[in-house]
Amino acid sequence: MRLGINTFLFTSPFTNESTKLFRTFKKWGFQSVEIPIEDPSHIDPAHVKRELDKHGLVCGSACACMGPGRDFRGTDDEQKTTMDYCKTVIDQMVVLDCPSMIGPVYSVVGRADAEPPEAQKQQWELVVKNLKELRK
Repeated sequence: MRLGINTFLFTSPFTNESTKLFRTFKKWGFQSVEIPIEDPSHIDPAHVKRELDKHGLVCGSACACMGPGRDFRGTDDEQKTTMDYCKTVIDQMVVLDCPSMIGPVYSVVGRADAEPPEAQKQQWELVVKNLKELRK
């Protein structure tokens, strides 16, 4: 088991510059870092990986940041935006040698509105369809 820390505790968004935190994380005894990827353009995953290696850390998880417009239950455009975003994050995870994407991957954060049962069923069918596509 590795003890990890989420960079959201110290910075948002995480950028290449944020890798300066790694020295402190290692000093505190952490072995793993969770990196929220708010916008994939904020980081060069090869740079981040080099910095992790330099400090003897791993990226244990990438946090999918599902802000406005990213919703696998949303409109066709939102679903496409979400799929493109998630695929880009997965590509970055490969470079980071990161095994896990976490977060409310299925929906925009904060969408907790009560839905009638039929609407819930339709939304979850969309989520399942999109997550199956993402696994390919």
